[in-house]
This record gives sequence, C-alpha cells and structure tokens, in this order.
Amino acid sequence: MSAGITGRRTGGPARTTGLLGLWDLPCVAASARTARGHVRARLREETFHGDLDTVSLLVSELVTNSVRYSESGLAARPGTVSVVLARDARFAEIDVIDAGSRWSTPTVLHLPLGAERGRGLRLVREFSASWGVVIDASGCCVWFRVPWDG
Repeated sequence: MSAGITGRRTGGPARTTGLLGLWDLPCVAASARTARGHVRARLREETFHGDLDTVSLLVSELVTNSVRYSESGLAARPGTVSVVLARDARFAEIDVIDAGSRWSTPTVLHLPLGAERGRGLRLVREFSASWGVVIDASGCCVWFRVPWDG
C-alpha cells in the first residue's frame, strides 16, 4: 500500500507523480539507518535542494515507529517496512508502510520535552510541509512531504 503513489489516499495534497525509490526492509531497528541512507543517496542523485538532515530524521522516526509499534515489528518473525520516495515539481514525498497495529493508530502525542520516546510524529508534523496517515486492510502508511528546493 503506497497511498501517495497509487492515489489511494483520501484528502490531503495532490499526489506526487515521480517514483524515485522503493525499499522493502526487514522491520528491525537497523532498518532505520538503512532507510535513511537509501533516501539520502537517492535525493542527492536527484539534486534535491531541501533539508537532507530533516528528511533523514523524519525517515528514521517513522521507520523506528514501525519497528516499535506495528505488527511488522512486533511479530515473532519481523515483517517488512517499506519506504517509498517520490517527487513532483515542488515536493519530495516519503511514505513509510507497515502492517499496522491492532492496538493503536499513529497519533501525535503531547509529552513533556524531556520524554525519551513518543515525539516522532510530533517532529514529522513540525518539520514537514504536510503529512498524514492512511490505514486500510493492508496496513498503515504514514507519509510526509518536504519542499524540493528547501
């Protein structure tokens, strides 16, 4: 399920059109680093002029959330987390897709500044141009968009 690429998302911004990368990774902690590296490398190849450090941080947060809270990461044998990178003339879009969770949906938490966990979606909300969550029978997609030219 890639809401941004297939157009299955309801509401939100116009769909991105240019697929730049799709990586299916094991839903384990080390995949946050791997995803970050793939996205950074591909954006550099495409002469992305936005903030690579911010994109890297947000990708790491979303993949880590998949590992910690989704069926993909909590299963006895880890499932898959997929990272999709696409673009249009103005934005890069990153979708992070997992099996979802029967117990919770991705939610921005309002925690004290000193909290060690629970700030990932808050960072996505604060540092992206737009973001959202799509949940359907196939799983959960958390997406965000950042300006292509910073």
